[in-house]
Amino acid sequence: MFSTPTPLQMRLIVLLWLLLTLPMALFLGYGSDPDAWIMAHTGERMLEAGRYISSRTTGFPLMEGWMALAAWLGGGAALSNLLSVFSGVMLLLGLGQLARGGAFRHPLAVILTIALMPMMLKNGASSMDYLPAMALMTWAYAKLRDDQPYVAALLIGAACGFRPTSGLYALPAMAWILVQGGGFKLAMRVFLIAFFTGMAAFSPSLYTYGIPLSVTSDIPLAAKKLILIGGYHFLNFLGHAQSLIVWPLLAWLLWRRRAAGEKLSANPDVALHLTVIASWLLLYMLSPLEPEYLIPMLPSLIMLLDQLATGRAFVALCALLLFNHVGNIDTLGGVSGHRYVELSLKPGYLYRDIQDRRFKLSFRAAANAYHPQQPTLLMYGDLWMAPHNPAWRKHPDGDLKMLCQVDGKLCLRRPVQEREHFEKLKQMGYRMVLWSGRNWEYAATGNTIWREYVEVVDSLDDFFGRPIVGRPIQ
Repeated sequence: MFSTPTPLQMRLIVLLWLLLTLPMALFLGYGSDPDAWIMAHTGERMLEAGRYISSRTTGFPLMEGWMALAAWLGGGAALSNLLSVFSGVMLLLGLGQLARGGAFRHPLAVILTIALMPMMLKNGASSMDYLPAMALMTWAYAKLRDDQPYVAALLIGAACGFRPTSGLYALPAMAWILVQGGGFKLAMRVFLIAFFTGMAAFSPSLYTYGIPLSVTSDIPLAAKKLILIGGYHFLNFLGHAQSLIVWPLLAWLLWRRRAAGEKLSANPDVALHLTVIASWLLLYMLSPLEPEYLIPMLPSLIMLLDQLATGRAFVALCALLLFNHVGNIDTLGGVSGHRYVELSLKPGYLYRDIQDRRFKLSFRAAANAYHPQQPTLLMYGDLWMAPHNPAWRKHPDGDLKMLCQVDGKLCLRRPVQEREHFEKLKQMGYRMVLWSGRNWEYAATGNTIWREYVEVVDSLDDFFGRPIVGRPIQ
């Protein structure tokens, strides 16, 4: 745990990563995150249109380009997921490079913990943009320590093509250079190289849509509700129990070192990690809607604990973080739209993720086979029905935003909010159905009109007339 990993140990860690991620990547669809399925459908749309199309918010050009290539190659989820699997391997190799350069006090524990964190494994087996960007940022850190700051800047800029917020990593890089003694001019050159490289990587979105003015959810949320949701997701980032231990302990370790007269600001590695954590926490406050938004700071959090804690304490913290595989203490009770605080023990993070992926695949099979007698709109599931599913198409009336069976009467979409759309669908003879697990979207917006039009079903098994395996993450 305390020595630099040997080449054999690194190969075994990579093999372990592949053994854990490949089965999910090859057999469980694009991922539990609906954005992965949106990205896959965007790749197909780009291939069909012959031009760049943004999947959501700012656009993620390099990831969307990869999804279009995967669609062109006809590989489906198994192929497109391999980019994240490979990115995880590259991230681990970057950590190995950092370990050989003396960046860690407990190298093997750092690398194993980062590799085995549930959120890393989840995203390492999904068609999401987090791991490709994080691999590039990890190698940027390694290149800084190898005295190659301009290469580091290029890698940071390239990461923006996968996830535009990766450009924030230029700030930690500048902090590292300034504390290391590289000077303000070098720091600014690194910033400018990263900026212009990032603009080039992000240029398909800029050229097509211009500068993005909003990166927030299209579901309007009151400030109080947003704070509660953000706090819940923040606790979910490490696990509720883990968060309540790790974050106060980190603050205490920093205070203790400072009280002992140690100048942490004089350590370039600590300066980088603190700047990473501060940058992504501030960014998260702007849109605290998913715990994954914090994942780019996960390696720095573990590396910072490695710098501050003693050997045994650090290993104990790593074990605590990895306990999220076994179970997680939750604070959420009630059902969608009617939540309250209630302590409960949930199964491990990755188990819940796998069950969600199974649910999405089972839902697809059930929706493909279901043929109602009258036109029916189920306000759920359209996001993961569209990719690689020629039996479905968009409804000709684009304002309705429905995905419909080509040879059937079932349509899917997100919950309708506008009265005029309710009225139009009613006149068209649609039975409008809401699964009770989606009540939260109406509760969040305060919309009560829907009760006049919508039938609520508690069981998707009963709706489809067949069992749905797995369980969605709510």
